[in-house]
Amino acid sequence: MKTNRIRLAVCTISHLEEFYKFRNDEKYLNFVNANPNAVDYNQFKEEYNLSLVNRPYQYMVYCNENIIGYTYLHTISKYHGYCYLNIFIKKEFETKGFGLEILYLMHLHVFNELKMHKMYLEIFDSNNLSLKSAQSAGFVQEGFFKEHLVRNGRRISVYRFACYKELPKRVTEIMKRFL
Repeated sequence: MKTNRIRLAVCTISHLEEFYKFRNDEKYLNFVNANPNAVDYNQFKEEYNLSLVNRPYQYMVYCNENIIGYTYLHTISKYHGYCYLNIFIKKEFETKGFGLEILYLMHLHVFNELKMHKMYLEIFDSNNLSLKSAQSAGFVQEGFFKEHLVRNGRRISVYRFACYKELPKRVTEIMKRFL
């Protein structure tokens, strides 16, 4: 899966070191992972092996052969036709439109290849950049979970957004530039 600027590569054992760095990155811990604690390499390997069962679709995001992020699907229900998407982009690559490209590629994958009905994003209330991105990409807020998780000793709320196969025309027009 690729655009003019990025490509998604299936995660393999060769990505383990990079993924370990992501897993313990402060931004990842604060905005992506439900478990806010850093782990040592052995704990990480156990986590990773378990994730292969729960997250069969994991991808490293490349731009010019540099890894700039990571994305994966989880909580996949083929019977009900939904899944959840997580995206992590390194800080130095934020606000450059890569998130929208990843969303677009994963959207194609989820709806055209996996034949899902709905794709969810869950975004922590402190992650303003992702909240704006989800809304501008045509995701619709379907839920708000007040004080749902604990981060650094305080409760945070979580927004749930969803999208369906039909993307807003504005989003498909933007994506034509990258294909």
